[in-house]
Amino acid sequence: MKSVLGIAVFAFAALFQGPAMARGSVPVINYENVAVTTGSGKPATAEQVRQAFITGTAGRGWTYTQAGDGKLLANLVVRNKHTVSAEIVYSGDKFSVTYTGSVNMNYELKDGKPVIHPNYNNWVNNMLSDVRVELTRL
Repeated sequence: MKSVLGIAVFAFAALFQGPAMARGSVPVINYENVAVTTGSGKPATAEQVRQAFITGTAGRGWTYTQAGDGKLLANLVVRNKHTVSAEIVYSGDKFSVTYTGSVNMNYELKDGKPVIHPNYNNWVNNMLSDVRVELTRL
């Protein structure tokens, strides 16, 4: 009886493991020309916006490489299994975050439109929330 119960539990877990692990892809969300808003209402400098990305998201594991004037390349490695990259173009009054690449995130073109695992959009959305918090401190 004990072995039958064990087999039933294993079969039940195997039946539901696939759908839980395999998530459907969603459209890649890029953020274009997002207005920079500071807590004081004063204009920010490009350097302050750059620093808001670096400081605000450090706790989430994002790393940055300067990719020219007003450009950063953002990278996030999750559990040494998933990697995502985005280009950030910034100035004192606006910024954009655009997908540039990923590893193990199910990225593909469907009907000519980029789709990806939904965690990518969640991670970028968290990045933007953290940046907004940093900008409110200015």
